[in-house]
Amino acid sequence: MTAVTTTLVRTGRYSVAPGPDSDICGHADEPGIYSHVWRDGLHVIWMISAGRNGLILASGRAWTRGRARVKASAAAHRPDAKGRAR
Repeated sequence: MTAVTTTLVRTGRYSVAPGPDSDICGHADEPGIYSHVWRDGLHVIWMISAGRNGLILASGRAWTRGRARVKASAAAHRPDAKGRAR
């Protein structure tokens, strides 16, 4: 089994409407966006998720761990990253 490196890449408030767990005046806090990177044969697999073990928002492959981290971070900071499974 290959070790998975998990890193918090995006935090803050992303909600555009109050959620069920929001207070009366503010918006609900969304979970942080985490990147997960691990080696699979010749490739390095990356994915981002809402929360440490939450919904997978995007994923892909790269040749190196560094490039995989860059791609995961770029995907986490796209405007459409929240709530779009790929």
